[in-house]
Amino acid sequence: MESVNQQRLAILTIDDSPSVDLQIRLKHLKERSLTAILFCRGDYLEKRPELALQAIHEKHIIGNHAFSHTPFSNLTLAEGEKEISKTEQIIDRIYEQSDIRRPAKVFRFPYGDKGNRDPTHSTRAEDLQKILKEFGFSPPKLPNLTNSHYQSINAHKDLDWFWTFDAMEYGIYREWAKDLHTIDDVYNRMNTDSPDKGIEINNGTSDEIILIHDHSETTDVFPDILDRLLQKNCKFVSPEGHIDIFIQ
Repeated sequence: MESVNQQRLAILTIDDSPSVDLQIRLKHLKERSLTAILFCRGDYLEKRPELALQAIHEKHIIGNHAFSHTPFSNLTLAEGEKEISKTEQIIDRIYEQSDIRRPAKVFRFPYGDKGNRDPTHSTRAEDLQKILKEFGFSPPKLPNLTNSHYQSINAHKDLDWFWTFDAMEYGIYREWAKDLHTIDDVYNRMNTDSPDKGIEINNGTSDEIILIHDHSETTDVFPDILDRLLQKNCKFVSPEGHIDIFIQ
């Protein structure tokens, strides 16, 4: 029998919070004793700070997902820095209101766009990493983060939180999600490894950073997605114990 020490670890991350349905998602997470990093949009935090406060009190971590969810390759460096800074100010204010110490600063780029999709800005991604360092953001700390795609894009060297598996459940309502049109398509993808695409959640040996989304269009399927993820050969762990550098 495989020991706990050998079992792959998994951190649950949720993007695009806080939606109007976050309270429902928090209930499902609590029922399953799961804690997550909620990568929040600054504009949504301005609209629904009370939901972020609830999440903090339920032991989740509020992460920075930029203010307007604009791809960073479409922004100037100054605009990108402002997107990060505005959201940081909001997150700090919410933690102050919660009377709970912010455990760590974590950041995820919208769409995973690290600023390197425009070939005319060859140093943009490197410059953005320097900005993240100046803000004091911390990367994941997992002992066996060897996912092939994660390694191939050098995500293990960066300060932002990329993922090893994206559930892509938004495919049930977004037309541009290739080959994902129904929830069965989403579930079939969850059950089929594609190492060439970095999808190794079923039979791989890497620890996992799992991405799901806080979209009102997918609220009904959220609990089933959680249950299916919990059936994978992973031990879901508290994010707070698996962040490389804590705020002092």
